[in-house]
Amino acid sequence: MLVGSSLDVECEAKQRSRGTAVDVSSVKVQLFDSGGKPIDEAPLTAQGVDTFKGSVSLAKVPTGPVRVRCAAKDTTTGTALGNFAELDTYYDGGPTITFEGLDEKSIVPRGNDKVDGPEFTIKFKVDPAPLAANDPSAAVTNVTLSVRDTLVEPVKDGNAYSYAVDFKPLVGTTPIEELKILVTATNSRAPTAAVASKQLVVKVDSKPPVIVVTTPGDGT
Repeated sequence: MLVGSSLDVECEAKQRSRGTAVDVSSVKVQLFDSGGKPIDEAPLTAQGVDTFKGSVSLAKVPTGPVRVRCAAKDTTTGTALGNFAELDTYYDGGPTITFEGLDEKSIVPRGNDKVDGPEFTIKFKVDPAPLAANDPSAAVTNVTLSVRDTLVEPVKDGNAYSYAVDFKPLVGTTPIEELKILVTATNSRAPTAAVASKQLVVKVDSKPPVIVVTTPGDGT
């Protein structure tokens, strides 16, 4: 079972009997999904004789089955000969976080700083992401929300969460053009729980339209 943001890998690649030496620059770790589609890869570095180590990011790996492969080629002139060894396992990326009505293209309003009260509401859902039909360890145990790097307490209603943003206590009268929103959620996987996170940076519109009454004239 894999959890976390990266995977440390150690592989052995050595010269076959009567073969040519291993091309150390060709040794790498590769990740594939359950259908055999490549997800990511990273080079491995020689650590002593025949041993190679490195790390590959798990950021692009979806929750579920994953294949880990170590591959290498030899130094045959012309067409090098390659080989690989692999294993199948699972990756737990933590709960599924879904924002409602917000994405990276969203523009949120910031009204008059002289008026107290919320100006828009952050809404999102957090759901378990089970690895199998019966997977109690996928249950969500903790959810946090931070707005502009400040932890806030969202209102919970089942799997739905909301937080009404009031800019005045959050930033005072400081002009801002964007707002960072970060949700993290943890499941109950043991011995190491999986933590998911999802971040949005939305634009802030703090310049309302300019309105001038042209007719009737002042005092008429």
